[in-house]
Amino acid sequence: MLGTYAAAALICVASLWVGRAVLLLAGSGVWTWLEPMVGFGILLTLAGATAWIWRNPPATGAVLVAATAAAGLTGAPRPGCAAAVGRRGLWILAILGVTLAVPLAVGHWTLAGADPFDLHLAQVEWLQGAGVPSPAARNALGPAALASALAVLPGIDAERALLGELVAIVLLSGLTAVAAIDHLRSASQVLAAVLVALPYLVASFLLMGALRPLIEAMVVLWTGVALLRVERRIAIRPGSGHGLGASWRVALPALAVAGAAFFSNSVAGLVWPIAITVRWSLNRPAVRRAVRLRALPQLLHRRAVWLGVALVGGLALLATVVPFSVALEGAGATTAPISPAAGLGFWPFDGFGPRTSAGALVILGIDVATIGIALLWWLRRREAAVPVAFGVSLVIYLLQPFFAADYARAQALAILAPVAMLVVARPLLEELSSVPTPLRRGRPLLRSGDRRGFQRTAWAALAVAFFGAAVWSTVAAF
Repeated sequence: MLGTYAAAALICVASLWVGRAVLLLAGSGVWTWLEPMVGFGILLTLAGATAWIWRNPPATGAVLVAATAAAGLTGAPRPGCAAAVGRRGLWILAILGVTLAVPLAVGHWTLAGADPFDLHLAQVEWLQGAGVPSPAARNALGPAALASALAVLPGIDAERALLGELVAIVLLSGLTAVAAIDHLRSASQVLAAVLVALPYLVASFLLMGALRPLIEAMVVLWTGVALLRVERRIAIRPGSGHGLGASWRVALPALAVAGAAFFSNSVAGLVWPIAITVRWSLNRPAVRRAVRLRALPQLLHRRAVWLGVALVGGLALLATVVPFSVALEGAGATTAPISPAAGLGFWPFDGFGPRTSAGALVILGIDVATIGIALLWWLRRREAAVPVAFGVSLVIYLLQPFFAADYARAQALAILAPVAMLVVARPLLEELSSVPTPLRRGRPLLRSGDRRGFQRTAWAALAVAFFGAAVWSTVAAF
């Protein structure tokens, strides 16, 4: 237990520290809940790149320590991590940490025997110079490289390091979710962050030790929330959106998160954030004008366009040179199809395979209806970033049968789960709160006046039913 949580604490503290430095370099002097994931992306990128160049865990650890030390040279006032996260963040970390301790303690602090976890363990052992150097061991080295660097420390072996990384991913996901709901009351923020960080399918994949889809799920969540923050900034200061590309430094946070996606899932990991960003960008009138056929020659004269094309092309070429794969043979229980309802909110059944019973169909209907109401709530407020992240991820999941096997479809559904939970959680909590929406520019779903009491009762009933079922489903998975 101590080794596992020591590894998780080291990752979280370093992520907070490095993320603050990156945002300062990007020109943001104000603390934001997006920073922890940015720091984690830097750590994962540096670990994966170092492991490719030199299969030496102590060297990887030295690079990470150097990067963390360099983050302290920004010269800005740096409060302690606890002060930066605040009381709400500490409650989120504590609740998630205790919740994760229960299934791990029951399993005597091991996930050995689960195929995804054993694959990552084999990668760590290969990086340490042991095991057979099979092609599978060389695939997507980011998560294994970070764990191998932690395993150099006394009291933390390879298994504890991997478990600690799993715990850290869940903790950082909870902190990232707060960036979308930081205007709510503290209790509502804590509840929503815990549910977003640990929905049913994420809990199921965590207990199989599947690091890759959990990291990608955090990337998707971060992308949607970051674009939501940009939307609010543009709405408050309409002219601010035109200067987003004025400096290369503003791209640093996004590049850090893209590095986490690439070094854990190769080029395939970039599909989600790029597709979400492109689709969201098409909502901006200036972007639509720029991509018109008549404006194409002018667009091709921009250096930023060619830089982006060169970057994506270079990563694709790198993926062909360095062994990479997101495939996983023998994925245990996930070789069978998974019901879509398992990723849309809650699934109280034993096992997550598709069911044709009346109860399963009712649950699927409730999930779809609840998400439909929630999406309408978001769009009426003209905040499209999180719905776009959900919609693009849903399309990628629906396209999976044309390209991949059952395990890849299960991964895509797990990647969708946290942002789906955020889509529902914020409307339910905000409608029951007296705190106003930051940008309430649309009309409510029901008119005020004599129907206000009915509206509040309906939202309360939906919130109790949905949150209760979501909590029960996660407990059932554990």
